[in-house]
Amino acid sequence: MLDIGIYPIYISLLALGLPSDIKAMASITPTGVDGFCAMLFNYENEAKAILESTIEANTPTEAYIYGTNGKLKLHSRFHYSEKVSLFQNGELKQEFNLKYKGNGYFHEIKEVNNCLLNNELESEKLPLNLSLNLISIIDKVKQEIGLTYKNKAQLK
Repeated sequence: MLDIGIYPIYISLLALGLPSDIKAMASITPTGVDGFCAMLFNYENEAKAILESTIEANTPTEAYIYGTNGKLKLHSRFHYSEKVSLFQNGELKQEFNLKYKGNGYFHEIKEVNNCLLNNELESEKLPLNLSLNLISIIDKVKQEIGLTYKNKAQLK
């Protein structure tokens, strides 16, 4: 959940906001982590997010965002996709090729540096409230699937 599960949850939060209802199921590995998690988020406006994360299979790691007039496909690996396709009426209308910068966390590091240089305690690009909303969704999913983590005292 805290490794790869965060990515589909985050994109659903960006696209749809906070869900009004969360359903989830998972398979828990012998080491106590979720090896697979399927999630269904329901929203007040009747939108739905259908999400999954797994370390048990090699999946396409793509994301689709469906609307009333078409869909967007964020190609693999959707959380830093270099290609986005726009479909309308089942037909490809446009593709966007995006150059990925850096070797990971490039934009995050740049924004943290910008905030530090400008004595800002919060980024306008990622407000603290967004992080709080994200962890609240993750906590609800963990509760739904019965996932808990042991602290150091419990490991002894």
